Amino acid sequence: MMAEIDSRFDISDAITALGNMLRYSINWNSENVTIGNEIEHVQNYLELINIRFDYKIELKLDMPEYISNQEIPKLTVQPIVENAVTHGIEALAANSDIEIKAAETDEYFDLILSDRGKGIPPERLVVINKRLARDIGDESDTGGIGLKNVHDRIIMSFGREYGVSVASETGRGTRVSIRLPYKYVNYDAVTASGGDLV
Repeated sequence: MMAEIDSRFDISDAITALGNMLRYSINWNSENVTIGNEIEHVQNYLELINIRFDYKIELKLDMPEYISNQEIPKLTVQPIVENAVTHGIEALAANSDIEIKAAETDEYFDLILSDRGKGIPPERLVVINKRLARDIGDESDTGGIGLKNVHDRIIMSFGREYGVSVASETGRGTRVSIRLPYKYVNYDAVTASGGDLV
């Protein structure tokens, strides 16, 4: 309120975004949430990041509304976006964007996160994808632990036919695909019953 009174709206917006992120992170009424919930968490994260940097990272969304209501393990999308910022975009120190879109088939859909950062060197990309291909809990390689954790939680929620894959081109960016089943969350029913997805 003090920041609002002093017309320091950048500070009040940052505090609001941080509060929303903390609230989302500590509230575990459900292991799974909607993709829409995850996108809101990403938007709060990028709002804080954009205050920190001199350049701006824009989030672009391209998905139908019913995809936003599909189920996903909590804290799946934001760690991938954070990787894109930390390892891809931050080194360029220039305005950039991250796109999240859905590619659909009859049996499943891919949630695709693309950045235009510096990309991943080919030898490093091989290590990351080999790690993702290993069994759940294999810690023989210490690289890419965060991404492997996201991948493992998707497998535990939905089965081995789902999970994360990574493609990248040095100097052009990285694309992370999250394969998911159609599991629609009836948000209205949950709300009416007094439950809370987040």
